[in-house]
Amino acid sequence: MSDLKPSPGVLWGRLAWHPAVKAWLAFAEGAGEPDTIEVLRDGKQSPAYRLVGVAPDGGSVIAWQESGERVWHFRRDSGTRAGGGP
Repeated sequence: MSDLKPSPGVLWGRLAWHPAVKAWLAFAEGAGEPDTIEVLRDGKQSPAYRLVGVAPDGGSVIAWQESGERVWHFRRDSGTRAGGGP
């Protein structure tokens, strides 16, 4: 039996239904849907996603919710994975 956890996943297709995308489209006026969504942290308590292709230069944005909050937070994906945040 392996100790490795499976990757949370990637979503593609028409993604306007996804709660993180709905929040992004409301926040970033004139923005389009992401090409894909990479699930960084799944779950109801504090989910995190990479919205691929939504930044003005075509880059990615990280979208996450803190545990117990209904508000979505966004930051530009810098490509670094060090530290404690999503």
